Amino acid sequence: MQAWVDQVCAADDPILVVSAVVAMSPKFAQGQQPTEADRPAVIATLTKLRDMHTESKTAYDAIGPSPLPRGDELVAGRRKGLGEIVTKLQDYLDKARSFPPQGLDSPLLLAGIDAMTWKPEGPSLSDLQAPKCTK
Repeated sequence: MQAWVDQVCAADDPILVVSAVVAMSPKFAQGQQPTEADRPAVIATLTKLRDMHTESKTAYDAIGPSPLPRGDELVAGRRKGLGEIVTKLQDYLDKARSFPPQGLDSPLLLAGIDAMTWKPEGPSLSDLQAPKCTK
C-alpha cells in the first residue's frame, strides 16, 4: 500500500509549485498592454504550466491498480482532470503564440486562474484513510 501511496504523492509533485510559477509570470499594470517583447516570457510561463501538468498526468497514467478501496477512482479523477487542464493550457499557449501582442495578457491570465483553481475529481488520499503525502 505504501508504494502505491508514494506513487500518488510523486505524481502530484510537478504541480506543487503552480502558485510559484503563476507568481513569477509577467505582470501588466492596469492599462498597460503587452508588447511583442513580452511574448517570449508569456510563452515560457504558459509552456511551464502546461509541462508541469503534463508531467503529473504522465505520472498518474503510470500508476497501477490501487490496493485501497476507491483508490482507482482517485487516480481516474486526476487523470481525467489533468487531461482536461493540459488541453486548456495548450490552447492558451497556442493563443499566446498567435494573438496580437496587446492580447497576450488574456491567455496568461486565464491560464493562471485555471492552474490555480484546478481541483482534482474524486476522493483524496485522506478520504481513503491513507497516509498523506509528506511534502
